[in-house]
Amino acid sequence: MQTQQIYANNPYNKMISSNLISVYNTRAYHPHRTIFSGDRVAMNCMIITIEGEGMIELKTKDQVILRKNSVFFGNISDMCALSCNCNYWHFLCYWFVSLGIDLPQNKAFQLPDADLDTENDDATKIIRLMQSHQENKIDFANAFFTYKLLSVIEKLSIDTAKLSSVLDNLIYYINTHLQDDLHLKNIADEFGYCEKHIRYIFNTKLNISPKKYINKVKLEHICNLMLTTSQSMQDLAEMFNYSSASHLINAFKKEYGCTPKQYLKNMSSLLREKSPIRTARRSEPDNADFVPFSGK
Repeated sequence: MQTQQIYANNPYNKMISSNLISVYNTRAYHPHRTIFSGDRVAMNCMIITIEGEGMIELKTKDQVILRKNSVFFGNISDMCALSCNCNYWHFLCYWFVSLGIDLPQNKAFQLPDADLDTENDDATKIIRLMQSHQENKIDFANAFFTYKLLSVIEKLSIDTAKLSSVLDNLIYYINTHLQDDLHLKNIADEFGYCEKHIRYIFNTKLNISPKKYINKVKLEHICNLMLTTSQSMQDLAEMFNYSSASHLINAFKKEYGCTPKQYLKNMSSLLREKSPIRTARRSEPDNADFVPFSGK
């Protein structure tokens, strides 16, 4: 009789675990602000927003908005306060310490394909297990949470890879159509996405809106043409779909802090200073070799 086996070996000598400190399933019905104490044990948190909207205030003075269907990862040592300025915010908050798990820090992400009802039920199950004060049930709560934590991180990794691929295609399209009508609606129609999704991709991956990105790339190309051709501002404005030369000049000043004329003057001076060759005037004897140039 033959024996059939299906097996697998773990190629990584790595221990991973998470230990829950506390879990909250919270519904806030009025604006409030909770300040974090600085003497707490170092720990991480995962906050999932079910309904409404909240905010995390970081010690860097930055603020992270927590919207519906989002997940936030943070460390208590970097956080000042948790606040809600709306009339209703339903969120799940897990405080924990972890071993061997790479976590994003102090960032919020939209959860791809999240089942918020299941998230709510799972949080309730974990809370009940912890409330039992039985060691085996608390161990199960930690194991269940670790599985949930890794599942969320995996979803975010897959979603990030997909966004990167879509972003690459969007950027290639923009760079090859700079002289076309690049309104967001036209780009959305070309790729079959809604405008909101394209804004989300640019804001998530590049921290800039599509409109600002397009304008930035256009101006970079215009700078190059200013330095290499003699085209007028009116010609460049028409080429890159600005409504007028004055519109282009205003956009230029906003981006670079100077007019195109000042930019050309500054660049000409800079190029002269950086030139590796200078004419040398030297007084030499008649029989000396004449040296017309010298390196700076």
